[in-house]
Amino acid sequence: MPQEPTASDVFEQYFQREPAPARVGFFSLGHYIYWPQFPGLRERLMGYHDVLRQRLEAMGVEVVDGGMSESPGSAREVGATLRAADVDLLIGFLATYTPSADTLPIVQAVRRPLVIAALQPAAALDYEHATTFE
Repeated sequence: MPQEPTASDVFEQYFQREPAPARVGFFSLGHYIYWPQFPGLRERLMGYHDVLRQRLEAMGVEVVDGGMSESPGSAREVGATLRAADVDLLIGFLATYTPSADTLPIVQAVRRPLVIAALQPAAALDYEHATTFE
C-alpha cells in the first residue's frame, strides 16, 4: 500500500514545480478612419500584429489575442474578450495613431497593467521611397 506524502513532501514538490506561464492579453490599436483612405493598410497592420503575437508566444507566455481595437465599440469588444480570459498583463501594439477612446475601454474592462508597444517591422523607414501609406 502506498504511503501518504508528508506535509514536507507536498511543500517540497510545490516549490520545485514550474510556474504557469503569464497570460498576456494582446491587441493592436488602429483607427478605422484610415482604412478607406489607405486600402490594404489594415491587412498589412494585422500581418505585423501576427508577427508580434508569434514573438510573444515564442517567449513562453500564453497569449490571448484580442484582435484590433479600431473604434470605441471594438475596444469594448476587445476588453470583454480579454476580461473573460482573466489575463495578467495587457500589451497593446500601437499600429497607427488612435484616440484614447480606442484604448481606454479595454483597460477599464480588464483592470490590468498596460504596455504600449510602438514597434515597426524594419530597422528604419526608407524615406526616399516612403508614402503616406508607409
